[in-house]
Amino acid sequence: MFSGQPRWPNDVPPVWIELFDHDARMSVDSCGCLEIEEALAGFDALVAQAENPDSGPGPEEGDAQA
Repeated sequence: MFSGQPRWPNDVPPVWIELFDHDARMSVDSCGCLEIEEALAGFDALVAQAENPDSGPGPEEGDAQA
């Protein structure tokens, strides 16, 4: 999926994942990832947060980069 560290404008990570509340029409949490392992960890964290919104902080405080 990735070949080295690509250059993205304004240091934007190549993979961006958001947890979006369609009822409230707003982003609840998000994470930017440079590598596939980070994206998988971020995805798992966002799914856990969606399943239990009172569980605590999102993926920004974990392995994935914000």
